[in-house]
Amino acid sequence: MSKSKKSTTVATTSINGVPKLTTVTDKHGNQTTKYNMSEWEKLAYDYAEKEFAKNLKNINVFSEDTLKALNNQINAYKESGIKKIDEIYSPMLKNLQNDIAQRFGNLDNSIFLDKLSEIEDKRAESVSALSQDIVAKENELIGDELAKRYNYLNFLNGYQNQVLSTALGSSASSSKIAQNITTTNNSSNNLTEHLNNVILQTLTSALKL
Repeated sequence: MSKSKKSTTVATTSINGVPKLTTVTDKHGNQTTKYNMSEWEKLAYDYAEKEFAKNLKNINVFSEDTLKALNNQINAYKESGIKKIDEIYSPMLKNLQNDIAQRFGNLDNSIFLDKLSEIEDKRAESVSALSQDIVAKENELIGDELAKRYNYLNFLNGYQNQVLSTALGSSASSSKIAQNITTTNNSSNNLTEHLNNVILQTLTSALKL
């Protein structure tokens, strides 16, 4: 009598002749499914997983270089605004001085002082508006930086989920063929729950770093 094998390959799914999914069953009827990543798939997946965990803890933390770059942009915006204000009000002051000097011969009179006060009031309003614009610009730059970071993490997490979803979907399909059943919803739900737990543990671990 021949000895029974310890395990038997139940189903193999291949792409371009390369086995991607192998399902085996042992002598007790227990099934094990293995999703075979290529060298490049594993490299990309490991990179996404590592980068996600590494960047998650620093997502709202700005390095010295990042702060410097943001400050440079804010200062450039501020200087541009000041230049525009000067371009508007400096000619107005000069024209006022020339006009009053030609008409009255000096600048020591109430007409000049009144018009000067009007110009200075308008300049002060422009400076105040510029200050508010600078604050808004700062918030905009910070928001853009955070958006880039969140988009990057979403991309990394999405890539991991896509790979795992493909593996889970292939596993469910292979199990259906091997066991000749009509639905694998329960199995898929269990695997999805397991996946969610793995992701949650990854996030929790990363936050504690």
